[in-house]
Amino acid sequence: MTIPTGDGDPTGTLPPASLSDEHAVLRREVTSRADRVLREADEGRWPAEELAALVDYLHLEVLRQVVDEEWLLFRTARHTPDDMARLRADHLELRLTIEELAQAAAGGRTLRPAQLGATVRDLQTELDAHLAAEEKILSPSRRRPRPASPASARSRTSGMR
Repeated sequence: MTIPTGDGDPTGTLPPASLSDEHAVLRREVTSRADRVLREADEGRWPAEELAALVDYLHLEVLRQVVDEEWLLFRTARHTPDDMARLRADHLELRLTIEELAQAAAGGRTLRPAQLGATVRDLQTELDAHLAAEEKILSPSRRRPRPASPASARSRTSGMR
């Protein structure tokens, strides 16, 4: 993922420096698209185009990041099982809410604009809480030390004789 910068970077993008940078991009982009959906829904109109754009972004970026995190970060992270279970449960909730929005966008679920607005606000709340928890749990200061391998333990003790 790249971060659109628009200032001082001739290519218009810089690679993200950290997980929190990637999360900032996700927050900004989801908020931008969600605000368009909410403006229409709050006026009592069905935001077909705006909802499609939000759902597309959620599928292409948010769910992709969820899959990437579960594959890359969770496999190598050294955190408590409870921390990892919390993040996985959050990912499931996000997937379910995104699926609900996708069904509404496809016409497979009938929602009134006010119900759609509530669902979009729920998504934003879920996403913000999850990203904050993920940054806290996955921060380097929260990592548990990796257990020493038997070989490294032997090499440390053999020099003590």
